[in-house]
Amino acid sequence: GSPTNGALYMLAFGLGTLPAVLATGAVAGWVARLPRLPAARAAIGVALIVFGLASLWFAPDHTDHAGHTPTTVPAATPGVAPNDTHQLQSHPHP
Repeated sequence: GSPTNGALYMLAFGLGTLPAVLATGAVAGWVARLPRLPAARAAIGVALIVFGLASLWFAPDHTDHAGHTPTTVPAATPGVAPNDTHQLQSHPHP
């Protein structure tokens, strides 16, 4: 409504967000020091290796056992979800 009310609203907003801004700055400073600690460096390295192995282990299989790339299922196929590539596949086998 008025310049005074707008200024008071902005002051209240600034005071309300100040604790979060200060806490974020303090946490960022603490996190920035972590890579200098030998134990933290080792933990980060182990975590990267574990995540990398997990991503290989749980990666989706994009080929069937005969080595063929699965085809997508047409939406009109009864009883099969439209994007299900593992239930209906085309094979050159008779």
